[in-house]
Amino acid sequence: MVTCISFASAQSDTGAAVQQNQSVPFSPPPPPPKPAKIYPVDTQAILEMLKFDKLGYDSLFSIESGPVMIQKPEVHHVTVRDFILPILLLVMLAYVTWLRYVFAKELGENLTVILNSNLGQQIYRDREFSANIFKLLTFVNFAFCAGVFVYLLTQYFELEMPFKLAIYNIGLCIGGLSVLYLLKGLLYRIIGSAFKLSAPLQFFRFNALVIYHLLGIGLLPFVILAAFAEPPVNNWAIFGALILIAIALLIRLVKGFASLRLSGRFHFVYFLLYICALEIAPLLIAIKVFTDWA
Repeated sequence: MVTCISFASAQSDTGAAVQQNQSVPFSPPPPPPKPAKIYPVDTQAILEMLKFDKLGYDSLFSIESGPVMIQKPEVHHVTVRDFILPILLLVMLAYVTWLRYVFAKELGENLTVILNSNLGQQIYRDREFSANIFKLLTFVNFAFCAGVFVYLLTQYFELEMPFKLAIYNIGLCIGGLSVLYLLKGLLYRIIGSAFKLSAPLQFFRFNALVIYHLLGIGLLPFVILAAFAEPPVNNWAIFGALILIAIALLIRLVKGFASLRLSGRFHFVYFLLYICALEIAPLLIAIKVFTDWA
């Protein structure tokens, strides 16, 4: 009987366990997540669709309402690997400062020659027969300053120069201007001897040389800005220097007009012929030859 009871209890436990196992079904583990798909993206096309504003040159000197874009900065700004240009301009600045303090009286007299014709004649007579070292020193300054400015113009207008080094090209510009000035002085002497106008032409040459003296000093700040300032300041400096040169040439023509009137043999037709033959024509020919050769 005890055996029967034990068997019955074991059978009941086995049935309960089977029922419990049947009540909790088996569930398999979830599958791993699928990797995300990678699509190729054209970044440049997206940027063009978004149309971001281009970065401009932020300058206090900018007068435009929109951003000022820099186009070909290497064209408007002189970049050379050597240090000839900054060293040369630094020496020229020191040279002009020395002239200002050593020859302050002569520079003041030059301004008087421009502003007052009567006092200009007196100063001309005082300097006529003197070996004036001031005349040579100021002409050297003008030749160097004008030569560097011509070199900067060739860089601004993208004209090719014959040499690769800046020092040779600058020397060529300085030497070319000096030779042209000497040839023009020789031509004035020939004309003065042929037409018996030596005295008026000599006085005119004196006025022209005084104007060149002052022009060489006045050009130096514009040359420094044109060489080392950033756009648009360097562009303004170049055009400001051209305006200054035009004013100096206009004063030179007015002084030549006054010098010929003092000679008593003045005729307006001859003056026009002089301007066209000796002033405008050589300048146009030199520009044409230089541009074709460059």
